[in-house]
Amino acid sequence: MCLKYLLLCAELKDLHVHFGASHTSFSRCTNIGIPILVKVLISNPKAKVFWDQSPEGLETEAERTKAFLDIPNVVGFIDGDKLCSLEPSDLYLQNRDYNGWTKECTRNIVLLWNTHGQIVDCVVNLPGNFHDLKSTKWGGMYNHIGKLPVPYKVCCDDAFYTKDFLEGKLVKTKERYIEGEQNVRDGYDQSLTHLRQASEWGNNVLVGTFWRLKKKLPTDNKKRAYLMWACILLCNWRTETVSRNQIRTYFSKIQMESTKE
Repeated sequence: MCLKYLLLCAELKDLHVHFGASHTSFSRCTNIGIPILVKVLISNPKAKVFWDQSPEGLETEAERTKAFLDIPNVVGFIDGDKLCSLEPSDLYLQNRDYNGWTKECTRNIVLLWNTHGQIVDCVVNLPGNFHDLKSTKWGGMYNHIGKLPVPYKVCCDDAFYTKDFLEGKLVKTKERYIEGEQNVRDGYDQSLTHLRQASEWGNNVLVGTFWRLKKKLPTDNKKRAYLMWACILLCNWRTETVSRNQIRTYFSKIQMESTKE
C-alpha cells in the first residue's frame, strides 16, 4: 500500500479500492507504513544515504568522469529542488514556506549524487523561502564537501557558494571566465555543463519515479519529512537493485567508450 501510494499521485479515495480496503484503513496503513519503511531502509547498505570519501571510493567515482579532460576528478553533482506544499493555516508558517519565484508554498531539498546514481548526501524539508545556498549551509553539506581531499571536486550551478574552504572542491561555470583564454574557458564550461546536468537528471529521476512528490506535501512537518525520506531511500534501493538510473547509465557508457579508446 505504501509503495502504491508513493509511486502514484492519485487521491486516497481512488487508491484504497485497489486493495479492497476502506479509505480509513488505507490511510492508516500508509501513515504507519511510511515511517516503518524509513526506519528499515535508513541503515540498509543498498538504500542508505552514505558518502564514501575513502581514497578507494573517490578514485572509483573519479574514474567514471575522467573522459571530461577539462575538469578531472569529479566525484559528485549537487542541485536543489522545490516541492509544492499545502498552505499552513498559520500565517507565519505560510510566510516561511512561501516562495516568491514559484508564487506558492514549497519545501526545499538539496541532493548530492555520485556517478553511480546514488544519493550520497542530502538536506530535506527546508523552508520554502530558503535559497539553495542557504539550504545547503543549514544542512551542513558545505562542511561535508569541504572535507573532500585534493584533487576531488563536486559540480554545481550558480546557486551555490564556491569560495573560501570550498574553492576547488565545489565548482561552477560562472567564476571560470578568464580574459583572453576563450578556448580554455569554453572547454571547461562545456564539460562542467555536461557534468552538472547529472544532478538535474537525478532530481528528475526521484520525482519522476515517486509521483507522490508531485502532489502538494502535507503541512504536518513530521509526516512530510518521512514521506521525503521514504522516496529518497527507495530511490537508492531502486538504483542498486535494478540499476535503473539515468546517471548510472550515462557514466557507465562514457566509461566504456573511454576504455575502448
